[in-house]
Amino acid sequence: MAVSKNKVKPRPGVQAFKTRLESMGEGDAWTVFRMPFSVEEVFGTRARVLVKGTINGFPFRSSLFPMGEGRHFMMVNKEMWEGAKIQEGRAVQVVLQKDTDVRTVKVPRDLKTALFQNKTARNLFEKLSYTHKKEFIRWVESAKRPETRARRIRSAVTMITQGRTYGSKNESA
Repeated sequence: MAVSKNKVKPRPGVQAFKTRLESMGEGDAWTVFRMPFSVEEVFGTRARVLVKGTINGFPFRSSLFPMGEGRHFMMVNKEMWEGAKIQEGRAVQVVLQKDTDVRTVKVPRDLKTALFQNKTARNLFEKLSYTHKKEFIRWVESAKRPETRARRIRSAVTMITQGRTYGSKNESA
């Protein structure tokens, strides 16, 4: 994975490079690419880093994850794969920088109503990380039937008041 010269004019804190994707994880379940630079030197940390940028010109917001020995990788999800028109085995052009923008979620009206009817749930939901909020919302919105959606909203409010996050226990709805 060599860093290539590219047409992107470098800016402080912006990394531009060409790389190949690889499979990782149990059963090669993830598609990732490794950072061809020291994340610690560029972003000042060896921990997870929120980033934004483009892959083959397609915009994304994601995270760089530590993998030990000071190295980091980034996962490429289906939306990025399709939006960037990635082809198996071909190199991709990546431009990324640290994402310091506040990450917010749009809470669906019915979930918002349920949260406002339960002050404890509302307060705890507001304290959840962006990712945990996003997962609750994704779970509620993925329901195909109105009764399933309503049941998931009730379950979400219960889970939140119990201090649980989506995925912390097998959800039944």
